[in-house]
Amino acid sequence: MPDARGYSYAFVKAVEKADGRRPEIQFARACIKAGIPVTRVARDMGVSRMTVYNWFSGVYRPREAQLAKMHRLTSDYKLAA
Repeated sequence: MPDARGYSYAFVKAVEKADGRRPEIQFARACIKAGIPVTRVARDMGVSRMTVYNWFSGVYRPREAQLAKMHRLTSDYKLAA
């Protein structure tokens, strides 16, 4: 992932190992690549940073409403789909 600034090496590796078929993992990889910080994602999603870290590393799955919000943020952040 070329532009992982603001993300620890261990975290980026955890995201790389997570199931890439899951939409939250795809969103995570796009955010990391684009350098979108977890603090911004958490603020925009209305959740804690820890929740975002847990979603991004595949520990927890977001609810349908949260997945829909991730989809909207993909457009807002101008991330590649």
